[in-house]
Amino acid sequence: VLCAGLTALVVLGLSVYALRTKNDLTSFGPYLLCFLMVLCGTGLVMTLVASLGLTNNPMFNAMQVLYAAGGALVFSVFIVYDTQMIMGGNHQHEFSVDDYAMAAICLYLDIIQLFLSLLRLLGEKDDGGL
Repeated sequence: VLCAGLTALVVLGLSVYALRTKNDLTSFGPYLLCFLMVLCGTGLVMTLVASLGLTNNPMFNAMQVLYAAGGALVFSVFIVYDTQMIMGGNHQHEFSVDDYAMAAICLYLDIIQLFLSLLRLLGEKDDGGL
């Protein structure tokens, strides 16, 4: 419940920021893609490390926290980016009128990924009773 409420507040705040700011984040697309690829690569490496059974290492726990925080940060910027793309106006890039379904899916996925990142960050760790 905490993560759902926090996600709702963050999305509301970021949407208001995207609507009110003079900064144009729609030109950040290539940079966001690079950060997303780094996040995917980190997730893949962490999955391989976990499959080797090295999850009891304190360094792995620190990497999990950094991965979750990085994911929350990247998807927060994606929410602002996609909101500005949906708004259009005086922004460098925008969704066309016919792209409403794609725009809704992009924003939906950003919100879900932010929620999952916050859940990883704030959720209780279950070690399986060990």
